[in-house]
Amino acid sequence: MLTENTITKLREMRLGTMADAFKEQLSDPNIAELSFEDRFGLLVDKEWLTRKNNHLAKKKKNAHFS
Repeated sequence: MLTENTITKLREMRLGTMADAFKEQLSDPNIAELSFEDRFGLLVDKEWLTRKNNHLAKKKKNAHFS
């Protein structure tokens, strides 16, 4: 139950990629070998990368590149 609440809250904060990555981590048995800091870092990295890519795609679209 706590997990679903966490995922819902992440989505409400517009951290959808992080919520998806968290769900992926829950289903990966190998992820348990990592420390909390490493797991959290992976979540943050995925969210950051998605936002950065979206930002660059928006700039490219506004620049009218082909």
